[in-house]
Amino acid sequence: MKLTLQIVITDESGPSRTEELMTFQKSGDALNDIGLSVAESKQLLGTVQQSVVQQQADEYTHQHIQCPHCLAARRIKGRQKIQYRTLFGVTPVSGLRVYRCRCEENATKTVSLLSDWAGDHTHPALK
Repeated sequence: MKLTLQIVITDESGPSRTEELMTFQKSGDALNDIGLSVAESKQLLGTVQQSVVQQQADEYTHQHIQCPHCLAARRIKGRQKIQYRTLFGVTPVSGLRVYRCRCEENATKTVSLLSDWAGDHTHPALK
C-alpha cells in the first residue's frame, strides 16, 4: 500500500493549502515492515519540522516586509538561506534581505528579516 502524508496549512486570512510531506510504500504481509521504521520516523519528523519552520519564516517575512515606522513597502535586495538549529537537527530556511526605508535610522542599508526573526539561528531550548 502507498501512504502519502500531507500537512494542511491554514493562513490567518483563511485560505488553506495542502503540502505533501512524503510518501511511504508499505506491505501488509511483511512482519518486518509493520509500522514506521526508525529511519522513516526520523525522516518524517525532519520533514515536518522543515515545513513548519519555513511556514513560520514565510509568515514573519510577509508581516514584516513593510517599514515598521511608515509602513511603506521595502525593496527586496535578495533571497538568503540560513541554517536554524532545532531540537530535531539543523533546518535550512529561506527568506528575504530588504533595503531599509529612508525613515529608518540605522548604520546598515539592508536588513535580514530572517536574522530579525531567528536571532542567533538557534531554538531557545538548545541554549
